[in-house]
Amino acid sequence: MELDIDVRGVPEIVNFMKELGSKGVDIIEDEQYKLIVYLRNYIVQSMRNTPRGSTNDKGITKKFGYPSKPGYPPAIQSGNLMNRIIPEKGYSFSRLFTDNVEYAKYLEDGTEKMEARPFWKPAVEQLAWEQRIKNRIIAERFANRSLSE
Repeated sequence: MELDIDVRGVPEIVNFMKELGSKGVDIIEDEQYKLIVYLRNYIVQSMRNTPRGSTNDKGITKKFGYPSKPGYPPAIQSGNLMNRIIPEKGYSFSRLFTDNVEYAKYLEDGTEKMEARPFWKPAVEQLAWEQRIKNRIIAERFANRSLSE
């Protein structure tokens, strides 16, 4: 699973980068990376907030061993998935990906025998709002001011 944030298609940000040269590129790259880290933290927090224990069909409750309820993010059991959600900073883009976790897609989308435990899509939906807000702040903050303010 992977998400890239690439600003090359956002005219206001591209113009800002052109006007300010390398300093503009640095500012935008920092903002993009902040968004990616925010997304990772959002996913991890959603997993941490999912109850670890659950009750089986017979009413027996265990702290570990039963999955989270369908529709909720996966509960943390080994920490493998949570620890392999990696943010990466690059030139003009940032990305977030799951590193070598094959079962992530099955948790996200479900299978014939297991209902989905989405964690990626809800976070990306949250990020869409965050990105719009950040883009607006960047555009307004730097439109009529020097970088020293």
